[in-house]
Amino acid sequence: MKKNTRKWLQRSTLLLMAGAMAGLFSACGDDVTYLYKENNSPDAQFSVEASVYDVEIANATTSATKFSWDFGDGATSTEEAPGTHTYASDGVYTITLTAEDNNGLVSEQAVEVSIPYLSFNVTDVTWGTVTFNNNDVNASSWLWDFGDGNTSTEENPVHEYAFEGKYTVSCVATAGSTTNTYIEEVETEGAAFQNPLFDGDRGLWSIDGSSTYSGSGSPTPISGTGAKYGKDTQYLYQTVKVFPNQMYRVSFYAAIDDKGIEGYSAPLAIYAGEGTTGAKLIDANLAEEVNSNTYTARSFDFTSDDSGFITFHATYGDVTVRICTIDISPIQ
Repeated sequence: MKKNTRKWLQRSTLLLMAGAMAGLFSACGDDVTYLYKENNSPDAQFSVEASVYDVEIANATTSATKFSWDFGDGATSTEEAPGTHTYASDGVYTITLTAEDNNGLVSEQAVEVSIPYLSFNVTDVTWGTVTFNNNDVNASSWLWDFGDGNTSTEENPVHEYAFEGKYTVSCVATAGSTTNTYIEEVETEGAAFQNPLFDGDRGLWSIDGSSTYSGSGSPTPISGTGAKYGKDTQYLYQTVKVFPNQMYRVSFYAAIDDKGIEGYSAPLAIYAGEGTTGAKLIDANLAEEVNSNTYTARSFDFTSDDSGFITFHATYGDVTVRICTIDISPIQ
């Protein structure tokens, strides 16, 4: 809210004085052109940035020499730049600036602030279900944007995301004519391999909980331990929970024994669902890229099905394989 006023008596006096001077010059017989130019009126402008009970005030007023601040809680200031004002209690306050120039012209602006300015927080994340908690104690209405095209007007909504990832969530909290906009980034739980560095419980990479690979430090793994399988009884197997119908990338490093001839196999499959009876989302042969016992980055992209699970299964063919540092991540 802004308004401008002027002290007419001072301006009238200036005009009379100017007229008298013009008449004096005319009496002397000179041709006189009198120009009267009024100063620019002051323009009161300021912005606020709140954090809990502190409000940082930035004064952008032009053409003013005097400033009078009323912070709405009984406190005042005549500083040009009052800086930060701290409120002692919750409430909606009106900050008013009255700016004046040397000619007595006055401009005024008022801004409402809702205190405390306290953003929402997340109280629970269970897979794709996120529980939000509003902390704006003055608000009587809310408009949430969950960053995935969905909204809500509840005070403390619970939202279920269809896809794994990070989302920018905003909440516009309204108290009377005052609004506070809060923005936070939230992240769902997501797909992850157990023992992804292969240096923990080896049973996590088998069907029955037994150890189905050998730990290997040569060649040197990128991180953790190399999972070596080089005979028929050895393999890597793990079922991972995923979001349905979402694109994923499985990435790892693989070192394949170089036997100097083509035609060797190191089967890798990623199945839809739990187990190996579902559709093959990936059907690959790691030995197609022989890399002389050095770790090389490998990755495979696929889209999950409705089941919400995928199963990784790497088996021995006729060449020894070492895998390290495996990861699964969404493609967005």
